[in-house]
Amino acid sequence: MNTGNWDQAQSLLRELEAAQAGYRDSKALLARVERELHEIERKARLSELYEQGVAHIQAEKWREAHQALAALVAEQAEFRDAANLLAIVEPKRNLAELYEQARQLHLSEQWQRVVEVFSQIGAIDAAYPDSEGLLQSARQALAATPAPGRQRRWLGMLLVVAVAIALVLGISLSQQDKEPEVSKPTGSATGVQYTALAKKAPMRFISLAGGTFRMGTPENEKYRDDDEVLHEVEVSPFAIAEKEVTQRQWELVMGKNPSDCRNNGCSPDRPVQKVSWRDVIEFLNKLSEREQLTPCYSGTEDEIEWNQKCDGFRLPTEAEWEYACRAGSQTVYSFGDDVSQLGEYAWYGEDSSTSAAHPVGGKKPNDWGLYDMHSNVWEWVWDWYGPYAVRPSGEVSVNPSRPENVAEVDVWDPQKEEVVKGRVRTLRGGSFGNGSRFLRCGGRSRFRPTDVDRDTGFRAVWARPRQH
Repeated sequence: MNTGNWDQAQSLLRELEAAQAGYRDSKALLARVERELHEIERKARLSELYEQGVAHIQAEKWREAHQALAALVAEQAEFRDAANLLAIVEPKRNLAELYEQARQLHLSEQWQRVVEVFSQIGAIDAAYPDSEGLLQSARQALAATPAPGRQRRWLGMLLVVAVAIALVLGISLSQQDKEPEVSKPTGSATGVQYTALAKKAPMRFISLAGGTFRMGTPENEKYRDDDEVLHEVEVSPFAIAEKEVTQRQWELVMGKNPSDCRNNGCSPDRPVQKVSWRDVIEFLNKLSEREQLTPCYSGTEDEIEWNQKCDGFRLPTEAEWEYACRAGSQTVYSFGDDVSQLGEYAWYGEDSSTSAAHPVGGKKPNDWGLYDMHSNVWEWVWDWYGPYAVRPSGEVSVNPSRPENVAEVDVWDPQKEEVVKGRVRTLRGGSFGNGSRFLRCGGRSRFRPTDVDRDTGFRAVWARPRQH
């Protein structure tokens, strides 16, 4: 039986389906035809991938070429030169990604990170003629930035002089001039409250009692940014995943793994990465349906709405994320201020061109049993990025879920190949490729809802009805 011809195989399949009852061996023949059809479809799909990969190489679209060729190699397809082509394309794709990352950081004026990224690139590639200009301007901006340590030393000296003068003149500081007493954070973790995907890839949710804390960072915190204004916040009880969502969990729900597999970046227990904020919203709704719970999100594109009466899964708000990260602390990191201990709790400071996200839960958890709140991958949260919605002095902000105003920032549009104004969503926690400054409890970052990166993932929250 010749099944090499698609039309003949399809015709034979129809005949067999109609005649199954009359022939003893019809089921076996039908199974054989179906296998042949499946193989024909597979070869056609792989041929198309190979052609796409070659076309993308000719057009110097390195990311698209890498995606197609990596799929061929992963399936051990019958294209002998696919692996060789992939080896040629991969460094070019890596360079393109680093270059785009540098442009984004330059637009957001993160000068130190621009220099760090270009140090990974090494020699400036001729394909990116403005790279030298970007690097030079970042170095100049860094050189022009006053050193925080020098400012603090001068302020400290001035304070000492002022106190000495006050003592000499016999002037005492009145009680009303003292800063108000800072209330201690409240709240606790009460154990695992729910487990999703229990039979195949357990996703455990730790119940947090809710409480008040000071969100943001004090003005004297090293590496503090201007968008980290300290303010009092209260959050209601909620349950948050003890670990970042893994590739196994994502694939169970979505049917595919979008993660970047470079440097052994793909394995079931590593965090899923290269997922956009919108991808995450889709995953959470599908996970809710799979667990027979009410999805939390509806709408499309930028008009995603959050049903706060849902009982399914959602992203944490930025306030919930920081509350969970701090775990009752008000220090730089959840465990304290000593950066020398950070390696016990976080993967960080690695060369992101030669490393990748690590299996979840490989370091110490914080005091509430939550792993990788510092690093591994950046974590999406619900909120648009913008200045905090700070209440008047003495008032507590209850369950904030959006900024004072949504910031319009300069972002690079890879499709239009130009800088555009756009709204961005917030990211927290830092990643394996960042330095310690980005792993602070109060540190913030941002990305467009459609953007993806190999160091960006998320963790889920199991929704509970609001108490306020």
